[in-house]
Amino acid sequence: MTSTAFSLVETAELSVAGALITRLAPRDVALDELEQHIKDCGWHLECAYARYEAFGSPADRDAACQWLHLQNEAIHERDLRVGGRRHAEFEQRLREGVDYFNSRHAVALARGLA
Repeated sequence: MTSTAFSLVETAELSVAGALITRLAPRDVALDELEQHIKDCGWHLECAYARYEAFGSPADRDAACQWLHLQNEAIHERDLRVGGRRHAEFEQRLREGVDYFNSRHAVALARGLA
């Protein structure tokens, strides 16, 4: 990261724009976009904290905390989606297994073996 005033202002503008976009609809993005957003939040967090360490501005520390909060929200949303998908897959496998067992049992009953 360079320490010129221009690059710091440019990064701050990107941070504010990213925060506004993120707040609008975190649940409307695809999972791969959400993963990229998590990485982007981490990058912005690191930049803001580096500015705080370099210049000691409380605003930079607050920006870092906001990016951390946004990143945590995105991680939570990702975990809900992934967990929901895994649960749906588990339920599907369970239904298929029960259906298979029921069908074998029904065949065995019809043959008088059960």
